[in-house]
Amino acid sequence: MDKNTICLRVRPCRWGRCIFCGFKKDTDPETTPEDIWEQFKTYKETYGGYPEYFRVFNSGSFFDSEQMQVSWKDVIKYLKENGVKKLRVESRPEFIPNEKLEIEMEVCVGLETAFPNRSKEIGKGFDFEDVKKLVSENRNFEYIIYILAKPYVTDNETAIKEFRESLEQSLTLPNVIQVHAMYCRPAKGTKLNKLWNEKKWSGMPLKSYYEVVKSFKDPRLTFDVAMPFFVNFPKSKKEK
Repeated sequence: MDKNTICLRVRPCRWGRCIFCGFKKDTDPETTPEDIWEQFKTYKETYGGYPEYFRVFNSGSFFDSEQMQVSWKDVIKYLKENGVKKLRVESRPEFIPNEKLEIEMEVCVGLETAFPNRSKEIGKGFDFEDVKKLVSENRNFEYIIYILAKPYVTDNETAIKEFRESLEQSLTLPNVIQVHAMYCRPAKGTKLNKLWNEKKWSGMPLKSYYEVVKSFKDPRLTFDVAMPFFVNFPKSKKEK
């Protein structure tokens, strides 16, 4: 992560049922509000302040105050007072407020696939129609949509076809400024990792992944093959 980004160690995602997500091991169920504010303080002391464009990631939903343990409104107020003019966060759709906020915001939503049956298979708890409704009706934010390459059990031919179609459909959504295509890896401690160890799941061939993402000419399509779920967090007093 670069200096424009803070990855907060917070409480676990309240949903916690996605079969591929390995962020749970980077959370702390005993996180307190003091821990959160200390992490912001550590960032400020490390970098001497905040940039005008800033990203806050928290292994789940920024707008879920139960997970964050602090009010997202207080966080936005603090960041605005410290010079941040535009903020990028992540959230599940059910927590995203339909209101105009004090600061320009980009909200990342992990759709992963545009196929409702696949959404159920990977345990998302929402699907393409839910996200379409969100971005169509809640125009207070700009949106970034995450799509995963083969996060479920199927043959590679089907996975490649569905991956391409998921990207295509996501790019048709209103108010979406970016669709981010991520290569899916079996993060340790996840159900997907168990399936991989049992040889019931394998990742999409990298060659096929690259062929799909590089076939798109829309500049809003970005991609990433880096190993996810390995993050350096600001240290809390508990860890020092």
